[in-house]
Amino acid sequence: MRSLTLLAAVASIGLLSATPSHAFIACSISHDCWQTDSKLKWPGATVMYHDDSWRDEHKNDESYHFHDADPQHDSHRGYWADGEWHTG
Repeated sequence: MRSLTLLAAVASIGLLSATPSHAFIACSISHDCWQTDSKLKWPGATVMYHDDSWRDEHKNDESYHFHDADPQHDSHRGYWADGEWHTG
């Protein structure tokens, strides 16, 4: 019985560690949007956060500009606004 409990606990830990981190879509007030894994605040910037699925619902909405992630634009170090990358 004890080994079954231990096995169940180990299996649960394995499932939890396999769960992907939560992703968000961040959008500045100028409708520049990018994917991020954390909700950060930037001085002087208004950024709204949405669940990752929000992008699929709005990808054809021409009022939003979606920026792809790349090494030069790390979402932990800056944000998009008015079509330009701003470092924090």
